Amino acid sequence: MTIDTKYGSIIMRRILPTLLIISCSRGEAPSPPSTEKIIKEIVPTDTAEKEPETSSQTQKISIKEIGSIPFRKNHALLTLNGGLLSVGGHNDTVDLNEIKYLKDEYWVDIKWPETLQPRFDIAAASVGSEYLFFHGGVRLISVTKSKGDRLGNGAYVNIVTGDAITFSYLDNPNIPTPRSNHCAITSSDNKKVFVWGGENQGTALGDGSIYNTESNTWSYIPKSASTPPPRFGHACFRIDDNNILITGGDGQNSGPLSDSWVFNLEAGSWTEIKADQPPKRLSPCIGYDKLSKSLLYFGGSDPFDKNDGSIIDLENNTSTAASFKTALDAISMPVCASGDLVLDHGYEIENKGVFAILGDEKGINGDKSVKRRLVLYKDSESLEIDLSSVNTKIGNYYRWLNNSTLVFVNGTTSGNTPVESTILITIED
Repeated sequence: MTIDTKYGSIIMRRILPTLLIISCSRGEAPSPPSTEKIIKEIVPTDTAEKEPETSSQTQKISIKEIGSIPFRKNHALLTLNGGLLSVGGHNDTVDLNEIKYLKDEYWVDIKWPETLQPRFDIAAASVGSEYLFFHGGVRLISVTKSKGDRLGNGAYVNIVTGDAITFSYLDNPNIPTPRSNHCAITSSDNKKVFVWGGENQGTALGDGSIYNTESNTWSYIPKSASTPPPRFGHACFRIDDNNILITGGDGQNSGPLSDSWVFNLEAGSWTEIKADQPPKRLSPCIGYDKLSKSLLYFGGSDPFDKNDGSIIDLENNTSTAASFKTALDAISMPVCASGDLVLDHGYEIENKGVFAILGDEKGINGDKSVKRRLVLYKDSESLEIDLSSVNTKIGNYYRWLNNSTLVFVNGTTSGNTPVESTILITIED
């Protein structure tokens, strides 16, 4: 149903009763936050459709722009100790060797390890409340180069002191070789960082290693008959204390992948999920729901944009089709965020089960200078947020900052125009 308020129309629609948390798959002195704040009140009303009763609680959506950092894209965004880290990236002219930290609506600089090159498309993970891990990425030097050098080094950085331990594959054969578009994810006890996959000059890679944060040592993950096929741009999730799930990605010559594998950190072994695979598509949103232990694929293209998906029950190895036509039209290149998967790689945030899909609605004859769309899901309801007040400012790189706030940091607009902004969207019960 559509609810008209003094601020415009808010669209509330019923969707499937079973939904999953979704996400997908890329200084200046801090400025004080602006005072601009747009509040939209969403008040459920009775309808003639006799839909199941919704909560009578008033929900507020606030959209706030604060001081931002200079333009960048292909940067890593990850949460750490209630704040947000931006690592690396490029600005269409040069690669960046910058770590920025957003805390209490102010950006501050974190020292970049002096011996490491600027880079983008890295694998990064937060560790505990003070540490940042990153590895690999692309070093273009200039965006006029058609192909960049992939990097095989990285760092373990204390963001409080600025101290860093650096490492390189040249010094240790167990460290992953040069690559980009791989994944990194931290174990539940913060003692290990799992790194896997990626690509080097277009060649998909099918290996990885584990970094021990306590001893600063690496262990190579041996290949076996059960090792997953090579891939890059895949999604990673920590599904429990000992198991990491990887799924999807691009297999180079084999094209898009939709298979799923679980790596056990204690046994050091892989197990393939035997359920029927979702359709193979480019750039779908992929999410994992810890409560139902289910995986969801949404959208993507083959080559036309899609608005349907598949739900995979990992416990029972079953797969069912899921249609979202009543909740979201087909959108171009969806980018998603949730507590379990952020862009390509997983970080845990308690976000009350709310997940988001951001996309660009195509205009007539492929016109891309059209509106950006943001749809939130919670339980069995969907909410489309009116972005008209920030449509020319909101970029396509974002994360859940906490249990109620999305943060958008730079990237490009729906018309592929570079944008330099930091925008907070808060959902208040």
